[in-house]
Amino acid sequence: MFQDPFYATGFPISEAYWSRVLVNGVSQPVLIQVFERRVLTYNPANPDGWKVEAGNVGQHYYTWRYNQITDPEPSPSPSASPSPSPSPSPSPSASPSPSPSASPSPSPKPTLSGRIAFANRHDDGGWQVYILGSASAASTVTRYAVNVPGENTKPAWAPDGNQIAFVNDSGSGHTRILRISATSPANLPTEIARNATGDNTDPSWSPDGKRIAFSGRPAEGGSWRLMIGSATDPNTLPVEIAKGVAGDKASPDWSPDGKRVVFANRTSNGNWQLMVTSADNPGTIPVRIAVNVAGDSTDPAWSPDGKRIAFANRASNGNWRVMIVSADDPNALPVEFAGSLLSDNAEPSWSPDGKKLVFANRQNDGHWRLMTVSAANPNDLPTEIGKNAPGSSRDNANPAWS
Repeated sequence: MFQDPFYATGFPISEAYWSRVLVNGVSQPVLIQVFERRVLTYNPANPDGWKVEAGNVGQHYYTWRYNQITDPEPSPSPSASPSPSPSPSPSPSASPSPSPSASPSPSPKPTLSGRIAFANRHDDGGWQVYILGSASAASTVTRYAVNVPGENTKPAWAPDGNQIAFVNDSGSGHTRILRISATSPANLPTEIARNATGDNTDPSWSPDGKRIAFSGRPAEGGSWRLMIGSATDPNTLPVEIAKGVAGDKASPDWSPDGKRVVFANRTSNGNWQLMVTSADNPGTIPVRIAVNVAGDSTDPAWSPDGKRIAFANRASNGNWRVMIVSADDPNALPVEFAGSLLSDNAEPSWSPDGKKLVFANRQNDGHWRLMTVSAANPNDLPTEIGKNAPGSSRDNANPAWS
């Protein structure tokens, strides 16, 4: 039978995608693809020899076995594991929104501390926000938002380094974006865009610190949309941007001049690609970048000088890798960094001087760790940081450099 695998599986009837699945009562990231007679799954948390499963009876088994799954997620586990990621639904419902305010002129860049915020999951299984004092292996680690119940992930620094926005999942069934002062672990948070009911995730501050871009899905469902809300007034209605392209939109990041936003967009065939759009004109038709790289591309991060964009791309072997591409030439060839790490690399974030990247790397045991690497030398060997994060069996993900 196995001389011809199609006897066992039939033809594929879905794209392969990552999703969160309850396995023995624990939510885990699983790669899923539906075939006519089998459902193939890859679970990196399983022991060696049991990572790949082949379920029976195709879509019937899929519906029975994975009825409790969340919607498919755009990126592999750092984005997928710590918190909900944008997922697909039926067609988008474009609701009217007020006109966006004019884009501010670039503000002088403050002197930043070099701290790194990240999400950590340790022995109790819950994700929380921590801050590394510096990008060194032995740096002190401090938990923040200690008075915020639920799981806290995806931290994003304000431009002055004095505040952090993050995603909170309190168990209510929806995620929200909170901001908190970075001066004390016990400070109380303020909700961002509290009038945007539904799920909100992937916060990114504008360079002047006045606005936050995020991915939001209405409470009634539908596609994930790209939104911009006030960073200071929680009651201001957010504005939808990038209306000129359909499909789910995720992982926004601002250009240093505050005029453009790069994001990941899911196409009609289910693949994720990188797009750049105006931050101020909702009707602008986004422009695709990194057109010469195959596979899913997510987690874009604009370099401090505005010339390059780092991102995560799923290679033909299924592994995620960190790449850098020109921000202004859609046809430029991306360059892979940290290629000496043969497992998944994702969620890049730039150092304030643009000389290094911090990113999440999945180890062979399925756990994620934080690594730094030169942003100028593709052959530079990465260095692990955050070793003092709590937990004997820990995951560190969602890094953000201040």
